[in-house]
Amino acid sequence: MQTLYAGSPMVQMQTRSLVSALIAILGIWLLLRNAPDYTSSIFVALTDREEIPATFLWLHGLHLLINALFGALLIVLRNRLAHWLVPNEGETAVQARSFLSVGVAVVGIYFVTLGAISLGQEIAMQQTENVNSPYLFWRGVFAMGIGAGLFFGSVGLGRLWAIIAGLRHAGV
Repeated sequence: MQTLYAGSPMVQMQTRSLVSALIAILGIWLLLRNAPDYTSSIFVALTDREEIPATFLWLHGLHLLINALFGALLIVLRNRLAHWLVPNEGETAVQARSFLSVGVAVVGIYFVTLGAISLGQEIAMQQTENVNSPYLFWRGVFAMGIGAGLFFGSVGLGRLWAIIAGLRHAGV
């Protein structure tokens, strides 16, 4: 089997490599999915716009830490997990960086959607109850920022992944 890398139109990708990339995408999602919530809680607490109990921040931080830990573990252990999940190799014709780019873009769309929902909740609360929620506002802003960054940076992340994989296969 001839293996082609980043500049080639199509890569013969091992099934295990495909599964490894999927696990890495899940790890990235777990690492980032609570970042808007925690960032907005810290921002609101530091600006004293809204009273947030310390226990809430600690629980929120613990939740973020657990998700980040599992996300990092998935990224680090992705090859071992892929080997366990796919003991017999097979081949799939797909360009690895394209596959990764699509996965990262999907995660970006999730964050943009989450941000839009939070901002929609903020607007609804303003109109119906005449109440402002800095937490919902900043959660929406940070989520949309992360989502836009992932979505628009997904192609670049796919290229970076291909460069790193090429260097690793070249023995660098």
